[in-house]
Amino acid sequence: MTNILVVDDEEGIRSLISEILTDEGYTVALAGNGRQARELYASQVFDLLLLDIWMPDTDGLTLLKEWNAQGSRTMPVIIMSAFSEEGYRHRFYQMGVAAFLAKPMSYAALVNGVQDILSTPEQRLANADLKKSPGVLGDSAVARALELRLMELALTRNPVLMTLEPGSPGEACARRIAVGNNPFEVLKSPTDLAETPKQLLQRLRGGTLFIPNVASFDKRTQEGLALALERSAEFAVRIICGSEELLGLRVNEGTYSVRVYQAICDNAVRIPPLRDRLEDIPPLIVRWLPEVAREQGRGERGITPDALRELMTARPWHGNEAELRRQLAGLLLLSDQDCLDEHDVRRHLGMTTEEPITSDLQHLLQMPMKKAVDHFSRQYLMALLQRFGNNKSAVAEYIGKDRTALHKILRRLDIPLHDEQGNKPRPRAKK
Repeated sequence: MTNILVVDDEEGIRSLISEILTDEGYTVALAGNGRQARELYASQVFDLLLLDIWMPDTDGLTLLKEWNAQGSRTMPVIIMSAFSEEGYRHRFYQMGVAAFLAKPMSYAALVNGVQDILSTPEQRLANADLKKSPGVLGDSAVARALELRLMELALTRNPVLMTLEPGSPGEACARRIAVGNNPFEVLKSPTDLAETPKQLLQRLRGGTLFIPNVASFDKRTQEGLALALERSAEFAVRIICGSEELLGLRVNEGTYSVRVYQAICDNAVRIPPLRDRLEDIPPLIVRWLPEVAREQGRGERGITPDALRELMTARPWHGNEAELRRQLAGLLLLSDQDCLDEHDVRRHLGMTTEEPITSDLQHLLQMPMKKAVDHFSRQYLMALLQRFGNNKSAVAEYIGKDRTALHKILRRLDIPLHDEQGNKPRPRAKK
């Protein structure tokens, strides 16, 4: 049964709302002032709050501030008021209010407004026990801490700065804190921000805009973003800015907009990389396995515990979730077994059981530092080439470099450039 708390100082309105919502199958509790509202809020768990702005002993804004400060409010809020001054609405939106109902309201407006809010997936998540919902990153303590932080951010409509690495699930995290079931858009073209920021906000009125990597914007696009952030409350649009760089450092260096940074830095969240929570790999793989199998038109597939353990330490996972899912797709394509095992993982990722080439520490200590570093780097890269069967793309990904950079390092260290069959490349014919 859905429990709704109605707070309004006018008895006639309270009774009418209660009668309508009770007929619709909801359980309704009524409060005529701030004191009664606090008592009911402290004694019961509610799924929705219908709140009047003006009351004899307090106001709705004060109540929301109290409950938000306590960190205990998870229920969505609908404000009921005849007061239409837009600036006041912005203050409520910034505190996480889901919707407004204008007094006097019709039967249809009340019922439809309540149904819309309660049908929102994000609000169902907020009202549910967090432990019953799989985290967007996994089930580790680190992932759970992030989930709690996302739920805190979901209580307001303020802009958010999300720092993350390439391949991290930025969009999935942004959807966790989006505004209800209102429009959600991932910015595809920075040109829209640079040239028509107001039109972008108008199109998304009441919704959420996720911008994957604001650190890459040029000066003109940063100016458009600053304008959009400054006017976002006017259109009730929540803007979530992803960044693959530390914007604070960019601001200090004078290479990024102070206006943008000041608008988003107060509500910041860091998405922890996959290498910091390797224990999340098994539950992520188990969750994705049926999806990836369906995408490939395959039947049900399984994976052994040993294979999951192998994946946890197989790579540094610089590409985070995107790389992990891509490797899972490759595993399924290359294996015709019904259940993936650790041998499949090793074959696919190019791993062998051969011992890496090592150097004698005492010998290194006799060398100048630069020569010792080059000596170690040469043996390290030769060991990786051996491990990955001379697959330079795999080695480049493993060490976090692109293939061109790896080739330059190999040439500098005078490491032979064999292909994957062990053949040296043919010299280019002289013209």
